[in-house]
Amino acid sequence: MHTETIKPTAQEFARAFLESYNHCRRLYSGQEWATIWGTNNLWNWFMMWTTNRPGLLKSEAVMAKTASTLGLAYWEREPLKLDGALYINDETPEHGFPFPLVVALEHENDSRTFGSEIQKLLSVRCPLKVGVTYSLNVQEHASTRECLQQLIERKYRRIAAIVGEDAKTENLFLLGCEEALREITWYALTFSAAAGGVGSRFLPCEASHAAQGPA
Repeated sequence: MHTETIKPTAQEFARAFLESYNHCRRLYSGQEWATIWGTNNLWNWFMMWTTNRPGLLKSEAVMAKTASTLGLAYWEREPLKLDGALYINDETPEHGFPFPLVVALEHENDSRTFGSEIQKLLSVRCPLKVGVTYSLNVQEHASTRECLQQLIERKYRRIAAIVGEDAKTENLFLLGCEEALREITWYALTFSAAAGGVGSRFLPCEASHAAQGPA
């Protein structure tokens, strides 16, 4: 007998994600953080991967902690070629991935190649789809937000012309901007299927600056 299905809203996921990111970020000293920041695989372990974690990692993966905060289980490493997923705790994965998905996750270090992740998310059937990417050049933050907004809207219109989905389905895109050296300010773009993805904008998340690590 399954427990009641937990289906976080975009707002609830964003809040849990920010709390988890800030908690994990605070565990690292300046030099430790610089090492993680400058190494793609270490960053992916910090954000996404849960197995075979290097000794430098003091925290659990941000997405795993987010799942736990929301009362869900976390699945890593590309279920259905996604980067990760959240699913009901007492479900038993079958055929190599969890079913049904509660939250589909995509994470891309380079926003310039985020288009394929947007397409995968918009192709998945689940209550909430979440994409995370970054803008690390302060001069390009505004243009990156604008370009991603337009790209998401165009791709949503393309798939909506072919297939509809539950009006309550939500999409959340989180853009991390390096507005201070090695520190991220998070911006969120969210919309429901009922809203059609038109006119959505990236807005700053409240308290999105990660606290400084210990000296």
